Amino acid sequence: MQEEPDRDNNPKQPERRPKSVTSMTINWLGFGVTAWVWLWCMNNGVSLFRIAVATIAVFILVVVMLETLFLRTPYRSSTGIDWSLWRSPDYSRVAIKTLGFYVTLGLIALAYWVISQYHNAFFANFRKAIEIFVPCLLLAQIPYFLLVDRFMREPEDAYFVIGRFVLGWRENVDSLIVKQHFLGWLVKAFFLPLMFADYINLLGATRFSAVGFIQFFDWAYNAIFTVDLLLVTVGYVFTLKLFDSHIRSTEPTMLGWVVAIICYPPFWGSIYSNVLPYDPAVSWGAWIRNGDIDPVTVFGIAMGTNWQTICWGSGILICGLVYVWASLAFGLRFSNLTNRGILTNGPYRFTKHPAYVFKNISWWMIAVPFVAHAGIENAVRECLMLLTVNFIYFMRARTEERHLSHDPAYVEYALYMNRRSIFAPVAVLLPFLRYRRPRLIPGFALKL
Repeated sequence: MQEEPDRDNNPKQPERRPKSVTSMTINWLGFGVTAWVWLWCMNNGVSLFRIAVATIAVFILVVVMLETLFLRTPYRSSTGIDWSLWRSPDYSRVAIKTLGFYVTLGLIALAYWVISQYHNAFFANFRKAIEIFVPCLLLAQIPYFLLVDRFMREPEDAYFVIGRFVLGWRENVDSLIVKQHFLGWLVKAFFLPLMFADYINLLGATRFSAVGFIQFFDWAYNAIFTVDLLLVTVGYVFTLKLFDSHIRSTEPTMLGWVVAIICYPPFWGSIYSNVLPYDPAVSWGAWIRNGDIDPVTVFGIAMGTNWQTICWGSGILICGLVYVWASLAFGLRFSNLTNRGILTNGPYRFTKHPAYVFKNISWWMIAVPFVAHAGIENAVRECLMLLTVNFIYFMRARTEERHLSHDPAYVEYALYMNRRSIFAPVAVLLPFLRYRRPRLIPGFALKL
């Protein structure tokens, strides 16, 4: 397959920013109501588990209602649902789909039972949530399938194919449909336990008790990432065609998967400890907290002085706020390794991959590996290690773009950002940063 031609000079390329799949106004309203519930629960001694469940549920309910009312998401063509069809219920097909659904969940449950890390105390709250909500899911799925099946343009979906296969009807199996189905569920099965458990663990650190800038910094940093974990957990919990929050496609390449999952436990801990320990023993935080360490001058800035400490720490928090703003832009649709609709709002108005960009900037500000605490040689070594981490995220961005480029909406957005991104001047100096539609993945098709 030949590489797609560069369309940067095509006069038909978009002059306006393409429409986003989500609404920032709706997402902000959803977060505002959720934050109020969060604060009320914290002030009234509600358990962390119940706070987590309540905030996830409230955000979903508010955003679903507002999107249905103002964006009419159930009526989008991308759902695969046509409300004008109105077929009679096909109970046998729904039964086969139900079997496929139960087989899918059964395989995931088996994996959780076999893999020892899911028996650790860290995942205790996730196991508790499974015991409470999976029985509800198994019951709610039946009326949901009965409703949606009547209006689907292609009702013989992946669940139907898997159910037929289990029953012994193994002819005409579309391997791409089955592969995409299980890859989508693998994304959910891997990330949901991590995000939900981390969310509850960080909730307790969001009680405000700041008495100075350092205490405020610690509280704000924890609060930012707690909000982020709330939003990403919502994305993994709520994937429904009915509300256009389903997975449209999942990253099909091994490279895309590897560069993504190595950034998360249990893989990242081993990589950081044994391969890329870029964060030195004396980082930005250590300068401030340890009185026996003298202030250090970097590029003429005495980092140990008070006002400069506030400026530097505020810069880290600003990077974190942009990062969580990027997560809020997803609304109900956050998920690694998947396409659930193209975002062009929030920070995505100004640059592609804002979460990756500002997360990586914050790491340089936190770790400050360029300060020669143990000599120039060690500083260069630590900088190279952090550059390697930055390269991993660069590859995540590249593999995501290759996957998303199967969606014409993303191609339109990326070409638009070649001219309008805040980093467009940088791309003039570094042309490899400009988007060019990549060679598409052979045999992979995206149904929208």
